[in-house]
Amino acid sequence: MGLYRRLRKKEKPRLPDGVRIYAISDIHGRADLLQSLFTVIDADLERSGPERAIQVFLGDYVDRGPGSRTFSTC
Repeated sequence: MGLYRRLRKKEKPRLPDGVRIYAISDIHGRADLLQSLFTVIDADLERSGPERAIQVFLGDYVDRGPGSRTFSTC
């Protein structure tokens, strides 16, 4: 096994110091739950105090849920 592979196996992924990432998946038109999540994130940011915070949105925003508009084709 080469040196590169040995070093690579021991390294664990980590964020740079002072960086925090929040990954938010499928909102599905639930602005109410998203607002609650932002409240939790804000509290965590206040507590942890990172230099930089990144919010990553994954998945669907409005394809379902009470805040979505449903279209049907016949």
